[in-house]
Amino acid sequence: MIQHLRPRSKRTGKGSATRPAGARTRRLGLLALAIAGFGICLHLTSLHERLADDPSTPIACALSQSLDCEPALRSPVAAIGGTPIAAFGAWFYAVVAGVSVANLRFSRTVGSRRPLPLALLLAGSVATLTSAALALISLLWLRTLCPLCAGLYVIGGAILALAWLEVRETGTSVRTLMASEITHWRQRKLRAAITVVAALSTLAAVPLLHSLASNATSPLCVAMNRVAEEPGASLRLEVYSDFQCPFCRQLDRQLRTLRNRPWLEIVHRQYPLDAACNPWVKRTRHPGACLQARAAVCAGRASHYDEFSDRLFDAGTTGSEDLVALATSIGVVREQFATCLLSSDSAEQLADDIRQGKRRRVRGTPTVLVDGVARIGPLTERDLRCLAIAPATQTQSFH
Repeated sequence: MIQHLRPRSKRTGKGSATRPAGARTRRLGLLALAIAGFGICLHLTSLHERLADDPSTPIACALSQSLDCEPALRSPVAAIGGTPIAAFGAWFYAVVAGVSVANLRFSRTVGSRRPLPLALLLAGSVATLTSAALALISLLWLRTLCPLCAGLYVIGGAILALAWLEVRETGTSVRTLMASEITHWRQRKLRAAITVVAALSTLAAVPLLHSLASNATSPLCVAMNRVAEEPGASLRLEVYSDFQCPFCRQLDRQLRTLRNRPWLEIVHRQYPLDAACNPWVKRTRHPGACLQARAAVCAGRASHYDEFSDRLFDAGTTGSEDLVALATSIGVVREQFATCLLSSDSAEQLADDIRQGKRRRVRGTPTVLVDGVARIGPLTERDLRCLAIAPATQTQSFH
């Protein structure tokens, strides 16, 4: 049997039976970091749910255009099947806190060969790698950084560093310590620890598997199965969007490839996150979005909605003169468009879209209603694959 490894004390040359100076402070630090990570993840989960209920919810961590939590919380990668990633992070840090408590309580000697420091090192590695991936997504795709998420990145790195010091204190390399633990896996205490960890992991996997299963049964794919099985059946997508919403722009570019399909009807609705016209928006997130929405309504009345909306999403035009010029460039009569833009008719049609959206529980943009079932965010790869399969029996046209 492999002997317990006990490094010699620098002072006495003998195995130490007490903790070295600073060990307790380090272990308390690990516990404090885990608790802080748990608290931040709980707060992010709460913010995610509040934004889902009310898109105009003010977010206190919006420090600047490049330091803002809202783009990260609204992004499609912020949740798995409707469950916020932050909720899984809260579970993760709760487990790390439990291991830290055990490490603080039971690691009595310098040479203790318990699996706890190794478990903390592995947890720190997972946190650091996950943080690096999320940071790349934020900086390269969202073009902003969430301050609260950045705090989690620092916490993950700090846990990794302190756990590395804990492992070094055992006097054994990571490789040797891991091999030793594997060799002694039959010991009762270690087997009990593995059983507890496995049980907790299984418990944590339940919501994850549920989320993946929910994502797999995409409303779009279910609807497409119905269209494929029923001769003459059609699919209706109602899209609620805001021209200043980056994910609405992404969805628009996806839908451009699906137009003119005879079995597919795409109906565009306006839901600007601008308090100037949307009474359910408590704080304007996109100034000028109401005027953009009215311009899209007028372009639709002139039978140029698709071309106008594509150019508006690409250009981001907000001024009334620029909107008139944009409409004129695609063939809309200037005088008619300018009159419509400021008319009560366009304002009432926009208000009707907003009222319908509220009635249908639109909580954010973009929202796509698939046969009356709402889903938030751009289409997934699975959605696009399902929509790419054209039913051979469809001959109906909506044009």
